[in-house]
Amino acid sequence: MGRHRSGVVLFCPEVEQVAESDRAEQLKYWVDVEGSENHRAQLDLIPPGSRVLEIGAGPGHMTRALARRDCIVTAVERDEALAASARHACERVVVVDVESSDFEGQLGEDRFDVVLLGDVLEHLTSPEDFLQRLQCRLTSGGCLVVCLPNVAHGALRLSLLDGRFDYCAEGLLDQTHLRLFTLSSLLKTFRAASYVVSDLRRIRRGLFATEIPLEPASIPADALSFVCRDPEAATYQFVFRARPEGLAGSGHTDTVALAGAPSDGHFTTAVLNDYERWGRESLFGKPRDLARARQLFYRAFRLGPSAWRLSRLCVLFLPAPMIDLLSRLHDRVRRRSAR
Repeated sequence: MGRHRSGVVLFCPEVEQVAESDRAEQLKYWVDVEGSENHRAQLDLIPPGSRVLEIGAGPGHMTRALARRDCIVTAVERDEALAASARHACERVVVVDVESSDFEGQLGEDRFDVVLLGDVLEHLTSPEDFLQRLQCRLTSGGCLVVCLPNVAHGALRLSLLDGRFDYCAEGLLDQTHLRLFTLSSLLKTFRAASYVVSDLRRIRRGLFATEIPLEPASIPADALSFVCRDPEAATYQFVFRARPEGLAGSGHTDTVALAGAPSDGHFTTAVLNDYERWGRESLFGKPRDLARARQLFYRAFRLGPSAWRLSRLCVLFLPAPMIDLLSRLHDRVRRRSAR
């Protein structure tokens, strides 16, 4: 979900380590692959020893990770500065735009077991056309491995409801994104390009754990409840395989992609826990923000109605001296429990 990156890199597998001085020169798209859930998910879908065409290699973090798995990698990178950085891991670098007519010429007759499209398609003007062009690059058992952001994440929905659709330097609304995808639209896109999606994995992030700013106390309770009822609202990215229809076989269908959709229970519980925690912080913090505590606990009650949450909410509308007294009693009990 960084900026679109494309060109050709012939990777030299024996070059795996990067000196600290070289690492300091790497550009901003460098990623710690082992610490990134979505990159690990992509690697999991690529068999060791595969011949891989990596589109959008950036400074070469995935290229190195693939080489450590004994893959033979041809990487593609459009940005000349990033291509120069990738030379630390490559024997040869050729820069080309994948949507240009030069793309096929640079690759010659090469075919690949895997074409890796990690956060790439959302940066293209015509991803359907590009997907169709890639079919001739796959071996008889080849597939695409794809990572795409989910524009239907709950944080973005609530931001839009508040009248905000602000592009950012990176993330779901990266300012270089040209296309936006949901689960249904990505399936439609790949069907239109004659691919079948399978092995779909969801990279999940909490409602308040993205780059999109939200004020929890100001979100309408009905909107919050509605979003939390959709389990896909926690999906930040989709990672999956896609095979040409003629090569997919009977075991690979779009139904597989839809199977195993997460339940909404865990997502709602996580959001509820956030509201409970922030409510306590507002109520017992210094200075106390009683108005915000009421707003937060009210939304917690709407997300998880219970007699306890209702009684606590009612207490918060007592006169301030009464709340102070109850707060002191609460602190006393808590201190005794801690002994």
